[in-house]
Amino acid sequence: MSLKLHLLGEAYIEQDGGRMSMSFKKAEAILFYLALEGRCHKERVKCLFWGDRGERQASGNLRNALYLLRKALPHNFVSERGYLSLTDFVTDLEGLDISSAAAIPPALFEEPLCGFESVDSPDFSDWLDGARRRIRDETVLLLRKRLPSLEGEVTEDSRMELLSALLRLDPYDEESMAGLMELYIRQGAAVKALSLCRAFCERLDGELGVKPGPRLRRLARELAEETPRAGGHDGQYFCCREREVRKIIDLLSAAGGRTTLFFIHGEAGVGKTALVNYVTELLAGERGELFTACPMSVGEKFPYSSWNNIAVRLVERLREENLTVETAALSLLSRHFYGISDEESRGTPLIQERDVFAVGKVLAGLAARLYRGKPLFFIFEDMHWFDEQSLSLLRVFLPELRVPAAVFMTSRPESSERIIKMIYNIKSVPVGDFLHMRLQPFNGEEVLRFCRTFLSDEVVKARGADYFMRESEGMPLLLAEMVRMLRDNSGAECRDGLRGLIMSRMDELEPLQREMLSALSVFGAPAAIEDIAMFLEAETEQITSAAEELLRRGLICEVKENDDYGVDFLHVNVRECVYNAIPGFKRKQLHRRIAGIMKRHYSPHIWSPALSAMLCHHHSMAGEKKAVLEQHLQEMSFHINLNHILFPMIRDSVLLKCSLPFSDREETEAKFRRIGEILQSCGAEEISDESELRRLEASYLEMYGGYKINWGEYEQGRRLTDSALEIAGANGFDEIAMRCLEDIAHHYLQTDRSRELSETGERILALARRLQKENHVGLALRLIGMASLIDGNYERAEEIFRESIAVFEGLELTGKFYTLSLLAPHCYIGEMRQWRGESAYAMAQFEYCIERCRRAKLFWGRSHFCAHAADTAIDLGDWQLAARHIDDGVSLFESSRGGHCSSLLYSLKAICDARRGDFDEAAASLKKADFLSAIGKKSWCAAQYMAKGWVGRLAAQSSATVNGCLDRPWEDYARAAVKLYGGFGAEFRAERIRKEFGL
Repeated sequence: MSLKLHLLGEAYIEQDGGRMSMSFKKAEAILFYLALEGRCHKERVKCLFWGDRGERQASGNLRNALYLLRKALPHNFVSERGYLSLTDFVTDLEGLDISSAAAIPPALFEEPLCGFESVDSPDFSDWLDGARRRIRDETVLLLRKRLPSLEGEVTEDSRMELLSALLRLDPYDEESMAGLMELYIRQGAAVKALSLCRAFCERLDGELGVKPGPRLRRLARELAEETPRAGGHDGQYFCCREREVRKIIDLLSAAGGRTTLFFIHGEAGVGKTALVNYVTELLAGERGELFTACPMSVGEKFPYSSWNNIAVRLVERLREENLTVETAALSLLSRHFYGISDEESRGTPLIQERDVFAVGKVLAGLAARLYRGKPLFFIFEDMHWFDEQSLSLLRVFLPELRVPAAVFMTSRPESSERIIKMIYNIKSVPVGDFLHMRLQPFNGEEVLRFCRTFLSDEVVKARGADYFMRESEGMPLLLAEMVRMLRDNSGAECRDGLRGLIMSRMDELEPLQREMLSALSVFGAPAAIEDIAMFLEAETEQITSAAEELLRRGLICEVKENDDYGVDFLHVNVRECVYNAIPGFKRKQLHRRIAGIMKRHYSPHIWSPALSAMLCHHHSMAGEKKAVLEQHLQEMSFHINLNHILFPMIRDSVLLKCSLPFSDREETEAKFRRIGEILQSCGAEEISDESELRRLEASYLEMYGGYKINWGEYEQGRRLTDSALEIAGANGFDEIAMRCLEDIAHHYLQTDRSRELSETGERILALARRLQKENHVGLALRLIGMASLIDGNYERAEEIFRESIAVFEGLELTGKFYTLSLLAPHCYIGEMRQWRGESAYAMAQFEYCIERCRRAKLFWGRSHFCAHAADTAIDLGDWQLAARHIDDGVSLFESSRGGHCSSLLYSLKAICDARRGDFDEAAASLKKADFLSAIGKKSWCAAQYMAKGWVGRLAAQSSATVNGCLDRPWEDYARAAVKLYGGFGAEFRAERIRKEFGL
């Protein structure tokens, strides 16, 4: 039988692979005592455990313990001739693997022989303390045997881990501390080594009252004389910031698993970025994942623009780790951050959870899943360029981040006070975990040290100590540029500030290299080599060669964006120097040419807000307000069609490429206000052609009016569309006039005014045929058919609907697919058949629409078709089928990027919620349906009355309450539904409600 005693951590006995326990704790303690001390006399054991008891009691207790031991371990426990011993056993110390490849077991760091504290014996307690020291000494000895096998560069991390383990076991081990410091120095982490050394020496002095030995004192002295220096990160030069680096390292070292915040502010060029980059490189081995925010320095900012890079990278890293990102999280993030794609989850519309709290929680949750025992690093640079939503998101994200992290923030002075107040107002961030520092320019001594670090003594001496301070004013950015210039040409003149330095350095370049820098300054953001080549009308190979030389000279850096590489300036101040050196008239020309190049990457229906903002910026800088206005109108056209139109008139080939996120009404109104402001600012100087200005105005008014009508704001909507129609008629803008008439027709459709709808439909039909717009011919026929439907002339309506279907089927023969426009008449035919009691035929129509959308991979419209299928299933008495269609419709609608839906879906969902007994969810569904049915369409309002009656009756039967949704008795809602359904000819449904409710 095998016997193993576990000494490390909790002490226990293992027999034949299973854990063994004893009812008498002192008997178990005797076993461990014998294992560690060997054979000993009974009297010694008796005195150790019961020395404070009488002879008779002590002897009796010993006899009981020995009896238990003989019974439990007959083959291992020996008692003969007054002596006790333990045989044929091993301990967990003997089984430790000391090879270099083996992992250090966590139990090694736990207190040995845990669990015997309850043994009531002063003598045993004294022995226990000594035994624990001996076990710790033995584990230290075992670990030290590993060290010789861990020599060489490949095993440095393992050696560092081992030395750290030795220090955990013996916090006063000078040799291990010295070895660890040497490893940090070898890895270039001198500041980290110095911080550890200082903390160790303070511990020695404070707790033991001793000074460090000669080896440690020598290392500390050498480190104190060293200056951190790096020529490395993107060619930056860094030194003379030891105090700041040490403060950061000290706070990180003392964090103890908490999140630490660092805010570094100062003038542009004072070295904020260089300091953050140096620290993150210094701690490369001590940190986890690194995430960096990228605010926009030029162009119009969009909500959460600064966070896009972090959000996309978080999702990418989780996918790289084969970790699933929840659909709900992707849905939310894909509405705020471009570059996050998922076919099944494209953003959540309607009554939105689209607030900063939801986004902050999701991002913090994703970050937490990437924590691997080392603090995550987040860098938020240039917060003076953050949009308001990005700042708000940071306020939410920080307290929601529940794993250790280091957060670095930088800003120029104008925003520093606001950001500091923001951090202090976050209650979950302790003051001691927040360090803010203002970086000042170097003083004369630091300037001289900087120059002596990176320049030869001859160059420094030739210029004189005052020269560098006078020309740089202590600004590290200027000093770095002076160093670069003097390293290339020791006789160069470094005058006229940064602009003079950059211009002097550009004079030394070849013409193509100078042109490339000028072009890059006008781009205003990282640019692809291919785009620069097109801009300069040069071969890509030539630009690549020029870029390599500029990289070597430290004038530009390489930047990775969206899985591609581009180039940019090392600092925005350098870009501004180059840009401002270009004559104003030439800058306008260059901006115009860049806008032309960027249009190659741009599509108004593909969501890329950064590209859109940059394109607007270049048009604006080129003085092309007309182009800015046209771009906004193009984007708004898709925005309205995809978010606020039930059946958008867009070809499938374009629709399937659309990636615009859902925008709520408040955001849509803000977009319209922005377009209105641009339009108002456009005068004869910006758009010399008066007719063109009127065309743009009419397009804006039509779009805004159609949007208002779609949401039931008929008075304002008609005022806008009527104005647009008047301008279009006076100037011959036939296509705009046709769209105005379509908006007006939807007004009549939503308010069930059949005569006006029929007349307007005929006008649209005539105009569409004259313009040879077959797709609009099909739409006009559908509108005319709807007029007959409202009148109750179902046979005539179906006949016209089939004409509309035939138009779109004819277009499909020519390769022009408008699937949603083709299916809309099918849906209306299904509605009419359902109202007449032909439920099976109606269900076939709706399921055909759903299947066609599924085959075409269209999610627009599908939720509407699902709602009608569910409505018909209720008529068929199949509640299970109804629930399935409702669940499918809601899932599609609430996980799609855009799309519109009628209130019918949520009215029916409320009934199903109530049938399940979930009256809180039923109330939420009714509120959503109220929001969507506000346009006043009779069939939608009838379904909502029916739903309120049904939910109210079920709530009354269950003695439940439905808060905030029902202000009348349920019978009143049921009667209102019967009246409305009967009023537009849906007698079958009206009768169904009478029977259901006993009216």
